[in-house]
Amino acid sequence: MKNLIFNIYSMLALCCIVSFGACKDDDLNSEAEITLSFSVEGTVGDKPAVFRGVINGDNTVTIKVSPYIDAEEALKSAVPTFYLSKGATVTPDPDIPQNFAQAGGVKYTVTSEDGKNKRDYTVGWGISDQLPYGEGFSYAEIGTAKKFDQMGYPGQQGNFDLPDSKQYGDLNMYHAYCGNYIVMLSRAYIDANPASPYCIKVVDKNTLNDAGSFNLGSISVANLKMITSDYKGRLVGAVVTGNETEIFYWVQPTDAPKSVGKIAVNMASSTDGSANFQVAGDITGNAWITALAPRGP
Repeated sequence: MKNLIFNIYSMLALCCIVSFGACKDDDLNSEAEITLSFSVEGTVGDKPAVFRGVINGDNTVTIKVSPYIDAEEALKSAVPTFYLSKGATVTPDPDIPQNFAQAGGVKYTVTSEDGKNKRDYTVGWGISDQLPYGEGFSYAEIGTAKKFDQMGYPGQQGNFDLPDSKQYGDLNMYHAYCGNYIVMLSRAYIDANPASPYCIKVVDKNTLNDAGSFNLGSISVANLKMITSDYKGRLVGAVVTGNETEIFYWVQPTDAPKSVGKIAVNMASSTDGSANFQVAGDITGNAWITALAPRGP
């Protein structure tokens, strides 16, 4: 009788264990998704740069890269960061760098927590989205950074009589994309000495290293008051003669400047370094050109 009772208790205990295990299996998540966000850390030049991705509804992820960056170089050995549905696992290991610029992209397989579902994702890249009204491109990030003295400037102008001109100076600087380059225009150096090599510098946009000269054509550097870029990456300059401003553009720094017209007003009339100059749109087509209104002291 005791053996019978013991066996009944044993079977009841076993049933409880099996039932409890079944309940735990039912609690496991069955979703297999990449969710919330996806990004990768690649390189621009020799500096790290983060590029964000868009998770699409067709089991693909598109990493967005600025059109001014070489995506094949930036993404050739990048490490991803992304989120999975609860309890899910993924292969290959996200800690392993991947070439996200390769043909066909990189494939990730996500397996649900309960092991019953799998989903394959293909991760590739695309040009970052153009923002409305020529405001630029989303997801565009530049990773290179240098101090002015690292870029060859011997010292900054207008250091307010403080001991370290490199730290406290004021270059009165404008900068703008010009194709694969960045052009820097220093009004402080121009006002001090228009023949100075630091009036206008051309640097590689990825490394910020010196990259040749800038073709002013017949424009006097003293009259080139402000520069900026349109959304195509063309450099646009405001050249002021008396009370007249003529707008020029360059596709590459070595190109001859091309005029798009004049306006009978000094668009760079401010003398306190706060003159502001912007181009929204395509300077060769339709564009808004804005600057601070003329003002007195």
